[in-house]
Amino acid sequence: MTRRKRSDSTAATVAAFAGASMAIEPPKPLTNQELFYWHDITRARAREDWTAIDLAHAWNLSKLLAYIEQSHTDIAAQGLTLINERGTPVDNPAISRLEKLSRLALSYSTKLHIHAEATVGKSEDSAKRATKQRKAGQTLDDMGSLIARPQ
Repeated sequence: MTRRKRSDSTAATVAAFAGASMAIEPPKPLTNQELFYWHDITRARAREDWTAIDLAHAWNLSKLLAYIEQSHTDIAAQGLTLINERGTPVDNPAISRLEKLSRLALSYSTKLHIHAEATVGKSEDSAKRATKQRKAGQTLDDMGSLIARPQ
């Protein structure tokens, strides 16, 4: 079994730049809306870590995320409840579709190891970073106009 390259090596840095400069092509065609998600999904991991089956799952996930977006659009346009042919208010079917699609997308994200813990780190580490950022923001606020900040 060959050893993996160290992530702090020069070769790893070169590979990272090469991976970042070239987009991974989907295994099957996608719409522009689906391609938006495809690029976000495939950038979540190093290029060299994607296998053919992973790319097939990523393709499915990009389609699911586009369907989720469409479900949100449907709910926004139609509302949470609809009136059926008998005049009875019923839950919009797009809500249950959204729930099913969201669970499936979460499952794919976990299997592809692109969920929050895999990409950002453990929640306690994230909380520490957020605390540091809040403290830095407070320090900048305390300094007033001494340091220029974006509007």
